[in-house]
Amino acid sequence: MKLIELLLCLVLVSGSAFAQLSKMEVVGKPKKLSDEIVAVRDANGRFCAGIQVLSDMDGFKYDSYNGVVRVDDNPGKDMVFLSPDERVLEIYKTGYGPLKIILSEVGIRLKEKTVWSIKLTGEAKMDIIPVSILVNPSDAEIFINGIPKGKGPTFKIAKGKHKVMVIKDGYSTVESEINVDENNALFNFKLEEKEDVSVQITSLPDGAKVTIDGVYIGMTPIAFFFPEGEYPIRLEKEGYLARDAKIAIKGPRVNESYSLDDNAAWLTVNTYDNAKVFINGKEYKDRQKIRLRPMLARVKVTLPKAPALEKQVALKQNQHQTLDLFPDVPKGTLQIAVTPFDSKIELKGDGGEYYTANSNKIFKDIPAGTYEVTVSRAGYQPTIKRVRLVAGDKVSQQFTLESGSAQRNNDRARTTPGPGPVRTSGGMVFVDGGTFINAAGQEARVRGFYISPHEVTFAEYDAYAEAVGESKPNDMSYGRGNRPVIKVHWYAALAYCNWLSRKEGLTPTYTIDGQNVTCNFQANGYRLPTRLEWEFAARGGNRSGGYEFSGSNDANEVAWNMNNSLGKSQPVGSKKPNELGIYDMSGNVWEWCWDDYTGSTEPGITLTQAKPSAPKVVKGGGWPGFPRDSKVSNEQKYMPFEMYSHLGFRVVRSR
Repeated sequence: MKLIELLLCLVLVSGSAFAQLSKMEVVGKPKKLSDEIVAVRDANGRFCAGIQVLSDMDGFKYDSYNGVVRVDDNPGKDMVFLSPDERVLEIYKTGYGPLKIILSEVGIRLKEKTVWSIKLTGEAKMDIIPVSILVNPSDAEIFINGIPKGKGPTFKIAKGKHKVMVIKDGYSTVESEINVDENNALFNFKLEEKEDVSVQITSLPDGAKVTIDGVYIGMTPIAFFFPEGEYPIRLEKEGYLARDAKIAIKGPRVNESYSLDDNAAWLTVNTYDNAKVFINGKEYKDRQKIRLRPMLARVKVTLPKAPALEKQVALKQNQHQTLDLFPDVPKGTLQIAVTPFDSKIELKGDGGEYYTANSNKIFKDIPAGTYEVTVSRAGYQPTIKRVRLVAGDKVSQQFTLESGSAQRNNDRARTTPGPGPVRTSGGMVFVDGGTFINAAGQEARVRGFYISPHEVTFAEYDAYAEAVGESKPNDMSYGRGNRPVIKVHWYAALAYCNWLSRKEGLTPTYTIDGQNVTCNFQANGYRLPTRLEWEFAARGGNRSGGYEFSGSNDANEVAWNMNNSLGKSQPVGSKKPNELGIYDMSGNVWEWCWDDYTGSTEPGITLTQAKPSAPKVVKGGGWPGFPRDSKVSNEQKYMPFEMYSHLGFRVVRSR
């Protein structure tokens, strides 16, 4: 009897003790974590499952039917590793009644390597204290022991130490430990607003479009400010593969450089010099190693008097292909016999052909068509005839000149000036007006004008810079003095012309308003040549010998180029001049012209108003280029504010 009473007493005491303990309970529904994975094995070699226990309490102990494999104890977040077939998890804590969780009843299905998360709460009746946590700004998010608690400001927290974290976008996160008791129940936290970070982005090559987190920033190289954080960044440039990456922006400064991979193919088209090359409908002047994007290209070559040639080629990334496309031109032979025997013969074809000789000549296998044949000699009347050459024919012509005046006896009844001395004025060479066949094979007419016999030198330009108080151009250590001035943009060349006009008491030709420029061709001041004036003078004007280069068919005689320049510009007038006594119109440095570049070499109309945003024509070739770049028919384009070590200018004056 006494034993039964004793057992009953123990049961009552035990029940009374548990009744006084606080309860623990699971808050909300358990969640399966997709970004967590378990690599711990149980005693049977199987991969465990994991249960992550989140709570603002700590000091938990764990048990299960099969036994807990391992526990990783962290403040506010324990990781409990169980066998994958476990059905029950028991949790114990001093001052709380035990919590038995039947996993299937709360929706947890354990499998190997999977992780579930549960939130656990419980209040110790005698240790819970109302706590005020005041934050600035007031809408910041508060976390206690890793558990989100909202925006407060009042919370019930157990006595003791707790980790508090306060978060808000655009502000620096605050993390702190608080010690809660009856005398410490009010806490204040102030967040500091984040400052944007200084960011510098460069790329190889330059000119890449930069987008960060979907926001267009600009073109490299670029400096800007951006909020702190980690973002996706994308760089794009035509002809290169887009580059995607992550950029971590964190103060005080970020400097990042990115290399872009080529997305290009190269194509060389070998054909006749006077042929035109089109790729997918676009004309290309330079036929050597044309840079293109990988594609299926339709290449077309046209030549006057010949059927066009077309070929399709697959251009692959980082490959260089070469095509030989020489249209089949109908040809014939023209024999010219002259008296006196040393008379000069000139042939100008209706397709832009030009041939010359200084005595009897058989012009074999030249394109069929109509030719203007001019025979001349000092002291004799020149003669001009039109000769029709049919494909496969051999045509013979005899010319006997009559002594006397220079009046031409020809079927077009026009005159040509005699071969007297070249006129000059103030060091300028006079180019008599006339007509010529330009680079496009079109007949162009030019009025008479004066042109400087050489490019403007450093000595001449430096005098201008000193007079107006401007910085002198960089000579790149090539030397100054009598070398052509370089590193001068188009607008600076115009300003020099106006200064030189005023210095010599002439009327300036240019009216310059910011980037808007008007040219008065009637004024007697200095200016840049038009493209037609430049080409006419380079060909030798009315004294032209029909040379490919200015004054010769041998580039090395008249032009400084990559084969003979020793890697820099050379003093002006160091090579042979052309027929008019003008130097360096082939080679040394490219020369600015007045005209806007249109992509066509046809005569057109020379405008008095330049377009500020349009590229400008440059002519003549330069010291770092191939000899072929110095042909009088060649031209390129540069934007008006571009400056290079191979780019200068010369001046002209209207008659």
